[in-house]
Amino acid sequence: MEISVGQKIELEIDNEDLNFGFKKSIIVTWYQKGFPIYVELSMNKSLFLALKKYANGNKSHSSIVSVFRKGRTKYIVEPAIVIVNFQGNKKLSRED
Repeated sequence: MEISVGQKIELEIDNEDLNFGFKKSIIVTWYQKGFPIYVELSMNKSLFLALKKYANGNKSHSSIVSVFRKGRTKYIVEPAIVIVNFQGNKKLSRED
């Protein structure tokens, strides 16, 4: 998966993937309309540096971020809130 100029996507990244240096791609969870999909994200140096900068300020193991590609080499990485949809007719009940 590659992010086009003007595109905004919500991803869940494992911060440990960014600690071992630049890679051409990493596996991320992409949230398409609230449904999680595992994809391989193509990386370039500027995207890697933007994600690494965000992950350095975060002490958790993974981060849910919104990535907006503003230009050819400009990315904006912000925290995101994702609502995950669950399918099925499973009724929740309280057991006493």
